[in-house]
Parts: sequence; C-alpha cells; structure tokens
Amino acid sequence: MGAIELLQRLWMATLGLSFALAIVAALRIPWRRWFGAEHACRLWWLPPLAILASQLPHAATQTVILRVPAMLAATAPRASSSAVAAAGVDWRATWIVVWLAGLCALLLIAVVRQRRFQRALRGAAREPLTVPKAFAEIVRAPDATTGPALVGAWRPRLVLPCDFEQRYEPRERELILAHEAMHARRRDGLVGAAATVLHALFWFHPLAWWALPRLRRDQELACDAAVLRERPHARRCYANAMLKAQFAGATLPAGSFWPGHPIRERILMLKLPVPGSTRRVVGRVAVGSLAVAIGA
Repeated sequence: MGAIELLQRLWMATLGLSFALAIVAALRIPWRRWFGAEHACRLWWLPPLAILASQLPHAATQTVILRVPAMLAATAPRASSSAVAAAGVDWRATWIVVWLAGLCALLLIAVVRQRRFQRALRGAAREPLTVPKAFAEIVRAPDATTGPALVGAWRPRLVLPCDFEQRYEPRERELILAHEAMHARRRDGLVGAAATVLHALFWFHPLAWWALPRLRRDQELACDAAVLRERPHARRCYANAMLKAQFAGATLPAGSFWPGHPIRERILMLKLPVPGSTRRVVGRVAVGSLAVAIGA
C-alpha cells in the first residue's frame, strides 16, 4: 500500500468515525433516558461499524477534466514536475511519520501501564472461584487500594482488595461480584482493549480523546443497569457499595474497569426507572436501524 492510498484510507476512516461519534455524542444521554443505559452503551458499536464501512470498495469517481485556454496556460508560472512531485512525496511522508509516531507513543504508554499494574499485583494470592463461568480466576491484591476490578481482555481476572470482607457487607459483596461478572459476560474488557487501539490509531482526532472515557463510563452505567434489572430492590445497598469502592490507586491499563468515574452520575442513574420490555425492544430496533443507516 502506497503513501497516497494509506492517506486516502485514513481520511475515509476519519470521516466515518467523525460522523458516527457525532451521532453517539448527540444520542447517548437521551438514549439512556428513553431506552435505558444498556441500550445507550450499544450506540458505541456505531463508530467501528462506520470505520469498517468506509474501507469497503466504493464506486469509482469520475475524473473531471478542465480545459484551460492556451493563453492562460502560457502565462501561468510553471514549476518543474520533479519539484512538485518531491514536495508532494515529502508532505505525505511527513504526515505518515507523524501519525505513526503518535500511534506508537500511545501503544507504548498502554504497555507501560500494563506492566506497572502487573508489578503492583506481585504477591497476589489466588482465591476460589465464587462466581463460576464468569472469571478465569480471582486474585487477592496485596493492598487495600487495588480493586475490586476486572482485569484482562481475553481471560478476565477479578482483582479483590485485601480488605474485601471487612470493607463490604455480605449483600454488598454479592452485588459487586455480580457487577464484575456482568462486565465479563458482556466482554467489556475486550471492547475496552479494542477501543484503546482505535484511540491510538486516531490519536489526532479530538473526538477520539472525548470518546474513550465516555465509552468506559457508559459501560459502567450499563452494568449497573443490568445488575439492578435483575435485583430491583437492591438500589440503596448498591449505592453504598459504589461509595465504598471508589478507587484511589494507580491508573489501570485498557481492559480494566474501576468504578472511578464521577459517582454522582451513577447515583443519579439508580433513580431512573427500569425500562419495560416494549421500550427495550424498540431500543434494539432503533440501534439496528442506526447501524444500517450509518453503514449505508
């Protein structure tokens, strides 16, 4: 793939991403009120779909040939073709080098954060699986500031703080485990890792920096809504567990989820009524229609 084709594909992908993220930004909050937080989180499938659609073969564009009068062509300043070609190649090559440098820098930061967190888990003890088929394993962190959290994209691991039993009541522990198990069932770790890669690919796009924390926030809200949909009478206990679980340690890598975004938004979400089955069906149809429209 040449420099020109690479820049063209990147430009088309950027246009598709911009269009989809603009729709997500406009709809995510009203969608949450209309159809619930779970369906609002599904809106985040639109940006990767738009990027994929932008890379599919498109109809060839017609080349428009403008005939310039001979007198104007004779009086126009002429630059050597070699100089123009050299300037074009240098400009394209410079942009590609800058883009690759930003991509590599963000991926390197993600790798460093991953290794830093793995060093923080040295000495962690394995725990018996209390929620079967949800986690690959459960580990006990050596300190009280790490966890509870789900770590890992392919094999999600649940990290519990060392004072898990002392900090939380039995009912609160059950709700926290249900929340993290919901993350694992929804494959949020894998989605977060893919979003981190897309963020690195489009690091030059302002909406990419806006989107990544909002995606993680909506994933947390969606898991909260899913847990409370199955346990509608546990709102107060769930709010108490969230207040106790505020993270105060180091930043985690992609594929990890701490309830660390503003607690006020999560508490307000607990007061919203659970959408009925009819509204959930309408939400599925609406998201599917948006996906078809954006892909087209």
